[in-house]
Amino acid sequence: MALFKAFESFKNLIATAGIVTLLSPFVAIAPVSAQETIPLNENLSFVRQCRRVNRTIEVFSNSTLSPASSRVGTFTAGTQITLTGVLREGRAQVYLPTTNNLIRVIGWVDAGALGPCGDDPVVTDLCYRADVALIVRDQPTTTSAIVSSYTSGEIIYPTTNPPTEQTSPGGSPNFGRVWLEVQPSPSVDGWISRTGTGGIGSNITPLPSAQCR
Repeated sequence: MALFKAFESFKNLIATAGIVTLLSPFVAIAPVSAQETIPLNENLSFVRQCRRVNRTIEVFSNSTLSPASSRVGTFTAGTQITLTGVLREGRAQVYLPTTNNLIRVIGWVDAGALGPCGDDPVVTDLCYRADVALIVRDQPTTTSAIVSSYTSGEIIYPTTNPPTEQTSPGGSPNFGRVWLEVQPSPSVDGWISRTGTGGIGSNITPLPSAQCR
C-alpha cells in the first residue's frame, strides 16, 4: 500500500510539472508594444473631387510621407488627380484614374501642393477659428507685405480644400513655421502662420462644418 501511495504521489508530481511546462511560455510573453497611430478622417464631400498638382511631388504609401522606401510614384506639375476623401492635417489620400476608370496609383501627398481643377465648385465646409490675433501676409514669410488680419475668435476660410500649406525654412526669419493660405475676403488671398516656430503649436482650431458658411 505504501508503495502504491508513493507511485500515485510521483504521478501527481509529474502531472503538475507538465502543466507548469505548458503554461510557462504564456506567462513569460511580454505585452506587445503599442503601435503608432495617426488620426485620419473621411470627408464625404471630397470623395472623387478633382485636384490639380501645383508642383512636382512624390507620392507615398503612408500619410507621414516617409521614409523614401515608401514612395510609390511621382506627380508632375499640372497633373489632375482625384481625392479619396480620406485626410489628415496637411495630407490627402489621392489616386490617378486612367481613361478606362482604372486606378494607376493610389497614395498620400502633401495637400499644400494641390489646387482646384478648372471650374470645380468651391467647397465651403472647411473653416477654422483664430485662437489669437493673426496677420495675413501676401507671401508665407514674416517679412512679406501685410494684406489683412484676423481678430481672435474670427472664422478663417482656406483658399483650397484640402488646405494649401507651406513650411518655411528652419532658419531666420521664419524658423520652420507652417503657413496656411487663406481668403479673408473674396478679393484678397494671403497667408497666416498656422504654427509657431519649428512647426510647434497651433494658432487656429478646426471648426465643425456646420459652423462654416
